[in-house]
Amino acid sequence: CNYDNTTAVSNGTLAIILIGVLAGIVGYGLAIVTSATSILGMPELLCGLALASQLIQMYLSSTFRAIHYFRIANLLSITQPLFFNTQIFIAVAINQEFSTRVVLIWYALSALLSVFVHALILFAKGLINVSAINVRIIRGLFEFGLRAQFGNILKEVMYRADLYLVIVTGK
Repeated sequence: CNYDNTTAVSNGTLAIILIGVLAGIVGYGLAIVTSATSILGMPELLCGLALASQLIQMYLSSTFRAIHYFRIANLLSITQPLFFNTQIFIAVAINQEFSTRVVLIWYALSALLSVFVHALILFAKGLINVSAINVRIIRGLFEFGLRAQFGNILKEVMYRADLYLVIVTGK
């Protein structure tokens, strides 16, 4: 299937947002169930948002590379570290003490800001168009992604099983 950049980016972006939201919900649920947030002192919702925004940011960064916008992709690759380090620099400059919880919150906020900047540039370049969204394409993306992920899992299991067999038969 050959699609123009706008159709591919629009549908892929919507698909990854759906996956990101699902991952965020799972992350939120895991944070509640495992009580991991009591150790980190990070709100459960922020755990979910950080996970979702990281996933979406990785896709959006890859999108710029896929459509050969390498200069933009390289510049955008520093947005999250730039936002994060700026927050730390300001806190240090004004001599504000901060905890691990605050640093984790800054990390999540920097990821969200980075996603926002990525999306803004996609819109500015005209690469996201709501009218180009097609449910059939998104369903195809999900089907391909599930098959590819199943293949990755199977490959990893076979690799581990191979090592196990070597160890067991070597004794």
